[in-house]
Amino acid sequence: MIGVNMLQNLYNLHSGETCIIAAPGPNLPLTPPEQFSCRSIGINTIYRYPKWKPDYYVWVDRGVAEVVPIWQEVIASYSSVAKFIPTPDFDEAKGENIYRFKHRPGIDLYIGGQLANQKKALTEFGITYRRIWGAALQIAWWLGFKTILLIGIQHKLGARKEHFWGLADYDPASDFYWEELDLLDCSHMMRDVRILNISEDTYLSEKVIPRGDWRDWRKNESKNA
Repeated sequence: MIGVNMLQNLYNLHSGETCIIAAPGPNLPLTPPEQFSCRSIGINTIYRYPKWKPDYYVWVDRGVAEVVPIWQEVIASYSSVAKFIPTPDFDEAKGENIYRFKHRPGIDLYIGGQLANQKKALTEFGITYRRIWGAALQIAWWLGFKTILLIGIQHKLGARKEHFWGLADYDPASDFYWEELDLLDCSHMMRDVRILNISEDTYLSEKVIPRGDWRDWRKNESKNA
């Protein structure tokens, strides 16, 4: 396990850079993560994608973890990947390259002077989020990324169980309201960051996150290459 002091060494490490955040939606194969040369963050069951590993991984969902033995699978697949998990929520999770960040209880992502781009955000202030997107975007902000590209977002009504690897065998919460509220709040809060949804076959409204063309960002054409 990596302590707080080591976590602080990552603050603003990627200042001004571009990253992708890869989600495990059923449309992920239409924007394969291995086609991008920029830095990357993976979330949730993205670890089941066989051809690629992200630079960072974020997991916050206690509800799913209680049903699926997900942490054992994550550790087996991503032992060398830097993993951000919240404390105290998952203090029982053990393994290599774990960075524990502070989860601040509540639903208000905005607290004056304690936004996620501050150095103390992940260790002293903590960050608040409702679902995984709120956590992943704020961590990307803390790492210094200025362009964040989202792939693997489908958000089709009634299709919440669908993933690139198949149907979930658990009963997820209601369709995407809280995820999209996190996305919207982060886009408003992170004014100095460009966030684009470059997923194909996506149903996420452009009023939540603007669209972009993934072909403009793939290898050899990437604006971050």
